[in-house]
Amino acid sequence: MLIYKNTLFFIKKQFCWTLLSFAIVLIFFKIKKNIFFYLEKIGTTLNLLAINYTLLTNFSINGARRWVEIGPLLYQPVEIEKPFFILCLSQLITTTKELNYKEFIFLNLIVLSTFLGIFLQPDFASGLLYLSIVFISLFIDRTSYKQLFGFGAFFSFLFYLIFFLHPYQLSRISLFIQTLFNPINPNPVTTTQLNQSFETISRGGFFGLGIGCGETTFESLPVYYADFIFSVFLENFGILGSLFFFLFLSIYTCFYLSNFFKLKKLKDVIITLGCFLFLTLQTCIHLGVTCNLLPITGIPLPFISYGGNAQLACICLFSLSVRLFYENNRPLLNPNKKILHLFKFLYF
Repeated sequence: MLIYKNTLFFIKKQFCWTLLSFAIVLIFFKIKKNIFFYLEKIGTTLNLLAINYTLLTNFSINGARRWVEIGPLLYQPVEIEKPFFILCLSQLITTTKELNYKEFIFLNLIVLSTFLGIFLQPDFASGLLYLSIVFISLFIDRTSYKQLFGFGAFFSFLFYLIFFLHPYQLSRISLFIQTLFNPINPNPVTTTQLNQSFETISRGGFFGLGIGCGETTFESLPVYYADFIFSVFLENFGILGSLFFFLFLSIYTCFYLSNFFKLKKLKDVIITLGCFLFLTLQTCIHLGVTCNLLPITGIPLPFISYGGNAQLACICLFSLSVRLFYENNRPLLNPNKKILHLFKFLYF
């Protein structure tokens, strides 16, 4: 834990992952579109195997088995699976004119295996995130209400079984509700991290302490570099920094929506919507946890929380959607000047 006392440690490491992410952006705009769907089959299969492989290993961090050790690196399949899952989902529900029951059952099997593997790690919040995106994608598609009802009923029954077979998640929700409605005598187990998080925020004031000048340590706020990174952000940049953060979110949302409604192909709509939902829902959940509006979930804040897997996944999701927006708006541009036109497109 000594390395965590160096406040610039995570900034240096995250900067390295950001440089790698820029290389991925260039790759996303160089390869042909059909290669995405070829890689999707390989990526989805490998990540599903990796998700279930984590359940067979004894390696865990803070009680969660979400990582696969590859030499000195830690590979988190639930994060890397996100762009492949979106591509797989769009391919499945737009292949034929109507979604037949064989395809619908196959889709349910993929979602079920993904969700069960993620939940048993345990990572219930990420499992719900995946399910929400599937349900919304089916809703905007031509899927019948009977299939939607069947999908919802099946997974509702699954939730019921999960809460009784694995009471850990139910206990966290009940403790959160107890704290929410009984703030005078809260449960100390639930409030310890939240109190430390609020203390971290209060130290920042309006202008913040400055980047790398925060006093937060791993001992004072466990896993602050991921689960409570927004608290540390407010400590370093203060309320003024949070205003710029929400301004950036507003610009990002306006950019996304203004281009989303111009898309003509259903497959592009499902892909970009899935990418948008992954990024925005994660952001909302993380901010909700920081403000004590939601129970502690462990969902990282996109592009800010430390973690190479999460950073790469977010960059892939954003790059994939921007690539589709770009092709929809500028279909006749010279392919040899894609990168130059891309920066013009993002700027204007």
